[in-house]
Amino acid sequence: MKNKFIKSIMMIFTLFILISYIPVQAANVAPGGSFSVTLACGSIEGSVRFDASNATITGGTGDSWCDRNKTFTITATAGSQGTATISMVGVDATNVSDLSDYSGKTINSSSVSIVANSTPSGNTGGGSGSGSSSSSGSGSSATTPVVDNRSSNNNLASLSISEGQLSPAFSSDVTEYSVELASSVSSITVNASASDSKASVSGTGEISLNAGDNRIEITVTAENGNPKLYVINAYVDETPLIYVPYGNDELGVVRNLSAVQLDGFEETTVQINGNEVKAWRSPTRNITVVYLQKDDEKNFYIYDETKGVTSIYRQVALLGNTLGLVDIPEELQERAGMVYQELTIDDVTLMGWVYEDKSFSNYSLIYAMDDMGEYRYYQYESTQNTLQLYSGAAAVTQEDYENLVNQNASMQLYFYIALGGCVVLLLTTIYGLVSVSRYKKRLLSKGNEINDMNKAD
Repeated sequence: MKNKFIKSIMMIFTLFILISYIPVQAANVAPGGSFSVTLACGSIEGSVRFDASNATITGGTGDSWCDRNKTFTITATAGSQGTATISMVGVDATNVSDLSDYSGKTINSSSVSIVANSTPSGNTGGGSGSGSSSSSGSGSSATTPVVDNRSSNNNLASLSISEGQLSPAFSSDVTEYSVELASSVSSITVNASASDSKASVSGTGEISLNAGDNRIEITVTAENGNPKLYVINAYVDETPLIYVPYGNDELGVVRNLSAVQLDGFEETTVQINGNEVKAWRSPTRNITVVYLQKDDEKNFYIYDETKGVTSIYRQVALLGNTLGLVDIPEELQERAGMVYQELTIDDVTLMGWVYEDKSFSNYSLIYAMDDMGEYRYYQYESTQNTLQLYSGAAAVTQEDYENLVNQNASMQLYFYIALGGCVVLLLTTIYGLVSVSRYKKRLLSKGNEINDMNKAD
């Protein structure tokens, strides 16, 4: 019994000694001190970046790709007294729970307080994102943190816009809003005021808008440096304001061109109905194209400021060839022995021709512009999946070729037989004519002899 008591006392003493060597964590970090935060991706997937406010990131970003529930432990060096914030922001990211686009949006963030007189060389803290300082060894004295009496109020007292209606209605606790605007709106004025007069507000004033989605950020920074972000997602109706005729259709000039580009073309402008419109020019093809839409279908169209729209232009990579698919003129659509119809070649849908003769079902013909601006015919062979310039000759099978050769040989034989018959007939005719001539001469001579004899009597 006595031994058990002694063992219990020793275990308690040993535990006390071990606990005394565990670092004491604080909620603050000193200016220049090191700290870490752990940020979780949650239901976000895609590429992300890490931003720091009043701090310098020193490590942990690594492969900045979010998978669901993945976490990043970011290390950083604290800046000046106040608050340091590390944020995870989407670059090309999606919330897989509702398929919403998180590109450019803050996914997660964590802040620490930077307090003067805290131990500068504090060790990294835990996953909560707070910085920490540590002391080790028995007998060491802990540093008393300085109390920061500055205001941490970073709320807005009001938020309004000059056009449209914010949804939901403003509340200081709600940080994200949306508004839908008419296609004629090109800018709005954002007004906001902070709840605390000592806080600062940025991101207000007149904001230029593009057709489609616009993200407006208003940041409130408290007196102690702690920021708070309010976001307005403004959608401007993309309905075209400029139209151009093409055939029986009216094509609208697409207004949202943020992600529109065309390889081998340079940006330029053209005049449409007195309006300057963005366009793309290819020096090698010697064409200019504009981006137009018919209903909800958008495409490039070849545009001439004198003639207007002349053809659609769909640039595709087809079996190693960069081709421009164009509208095929009606006078070219009819071809002897062929049917004009929709084709699919290398997953590209286009108009072209197939042969009426089923022996040539693996051949088809297309019409397109090459990268030098020349309009050409190309012949596609499906079994070998090849595309080559069309020579103008029809495709022929080996069997048909042999039949054609045999037919030519037979025709040659018939020709020689017929020619021989003609020669024989000609010679026979000549011989007959000569014989008739001689016979007539004999008859005439005999008649003359009879007349002479009659005279003599």
